[in-house]
Amino acid sequence: MPSGDRVPMAVRYEDVRALLASPTSSRNLRLPGLPRFVSGVGIDDDPDALVNQDPPEHTRYRRIMQGTFTPRQIEPWRPRIARIAQELLDGLGDRFDLVQGYALRLPAHVICEMLGVPMDHYEQFVRWTDMFLTTSTATEQARYEGHADFMAYAAELVAQHRLSPGEDLIVPPVTRRQPR
Repeated sequence: MPSGDRVPMAVRYEDVRALLASPTSSRNLRLPGLPRFVSGVGIDDDPDALVNQDPPEHTRYRRIMQGTFTPRQIEPWRPRIARIAQELLDGLGDRFDLVQGYALRLPAHVICEMLGVPMDHYEQFVRWTDMFLTTSTATEQARYEGHADFMAYAAELVAQHRLSPGEDLIVPPVTRRQPR
């Protein structure tokens, strides 16, 4: 692991499925004695992070969002996603890094669009999420501050959506429920 901890890893599809389905497995990265993803404070310290939830909490959060990501709900997004993909391709120029210029940017742009993150906040959104969701070289203090700033921004974004819903996927679950 980036923290220096050593862990066994399931890599075959069948093994991963069995591990994830096992009632003895836990997604809670905060359990004592487990290896750390990164040294110091990280996403594995957040008790509210979905990656740290086991049923029934994980199941409750999934139920809140399940209707939002059905094929029927996602299909109208196809033209918008195609437009984003084309805009990214058009902006590449003659020489480019396909991974940095397109493969990493496409899902990030789509996620921002689906969550209603304004494109003028895109670069900051990516910096925040990259800082605490990857093995970035950010210091423990920078990861902590980035996570706190991101959570404050997310709360502000949800509040704005409640006051003025937009054309994005966050609207249905935010307006029909009061999630934390």
